[in-house]
Amino acid sequence: MFQRAIKSLELVELDATSPGVLLENLLEVAPRLNCLKVIQGQHDHLELQFICEKFSYLQHLEVDVRKVTAADNFVRFDGLAHLQELKLWGLIGINYIHPNNVRCLTISYGFLTDDDLIKIPEKFPLLKRLILDICYQVSRPGIERLHKLIPSCRIDCYEQRFYPVDNSTSN
Repeated sequence: MFQRAIKSLELVELDATSPGVLLENLLEVAPRLNCLKVIQGQHDHLELQFICEKFSYLQHLEVDVRKVTAADNFVRFDGLAHLQELKLWGLIGINYIHPNNVRCLTISYGFLTDDDLIKIPEKFPLLKRLILDICYQVSRPGIERLHKLIPSCRIDCYEQRFYPVDNSTSN
C-alpha cells in the first residue's frame, strides 16, 4: 500500500513479536532505511540475518537478541557497513558476533561476564562509546581491564560514567 507513497523514511520502530513479514514489506517500502528499532519480543537468527543482509544502509539498529546463540553461526553485523550505533537487548555472551565497525554500543539487560568484556575490542575495533545498562555479572575490575584495552572509549555502566573520568561539572 505504501510502496509508492513514501519517498523518504529514516526511522522505523516495529513493535511486533514476529516481525518477519513486516521486515520484508518494509524492505520494499524503505530499502535505504537509516534507523531500525525492533523492540518487542525476542528475534531469532533468521530475522536478524535478514536485517543484516538486506538493510545495508542502516546506521542505527536496536534489537532483542536473546534467542540468537553461538549455534546460529555468528551474527553478521559486519554486513551493515554504515552501522554506527547498535543497541542489543538480552545479549548472552559475545563470542558469536563478527567484528564490525560499530562506534557506539549499548547492551541492555545483557548476560555478559568480565571475560566477555575483554573480547569487545576485537569484536568492535572502532568503538568510541560503550553503555552497559543492567549487566549484573560485569564487575568494576572487568570494566577497568576493558578500559586498559580501549583507553579512548567512553564507558558508561549503570548510568555512571567510568571512563573517561569526568573531573569537571560539564558533560
